[in-house]
Amino acid sequence: MKSKLINLSKNTFVQGGFFLTAASFISGFLNYLFNIFAGRALGPVGYGEIAALFSYLVVLSIPMGTIVSLLIQKIGGAEHPTEYAVSVHTWILTKTKK
Repeated sequence: MKSKLINLSKNTFVQGGFFLTAASFISGFLNYLFNIFAGRALGPVGYGEIAALFSYLVVLSIPMGTIVSLLIQKIGGAEHPTEYAVSVHTWILTKTKK
């Protein structure tokens, strides 16, 4: 049993899962502390405004995450990924400057 646990702990997938779980726990705890301190410092009206702002940011991040995932898939599937990434970067810069 001990040898299985040692072998399992050397697996990169398990190590990544442990890291992801620990990072999620830490960020959740920090979010909990932020909500407590912000609620006490701002009062109901100010805290409501902050909560609404974060809600809007989360809603806006969903399409951005989808766009980023699509870009990663397209760049990874390209015949020459470096050239494709540079052309996409150039295209985004020109559209942003306009």
